[in-house]
Amino acid sequence: MARSSPVPCAWGSVSTCSPFKPDIVLHGDSNLLTSVLTLDFKFPCPDTNVPRWTSYGEKGAYAGSNQGRVYNEALQGEAFMVSPRLGIIP
Repeated sequence: MARSSPVPCAWGSVSTCSPFKPDIVLHGDSNLLTSVLTLDFKFPCPDTNVPRWTSYGEKGAYAGSNQGRVYNEALQGEAFMVSPRLGIIP
């Protein structure tokens, strides 16, 4: 399991803002700024809650977006949630 470092901050640009942290990033080649697959594990409590991407607040590099959208756009690969109850969710 590899993690990009530095992580793209927003939509392909690398900067010093707070990095996002997906659980698993699979890279197709030596370019650590792109992925072929990004997985983020969600364990909602209680387990009857629906898993969802975390929304970012109105301040910061990802204002008004959510984890899934940022992962897809910044890493240029598909991002999925993985939940014990629902499995893999786009």
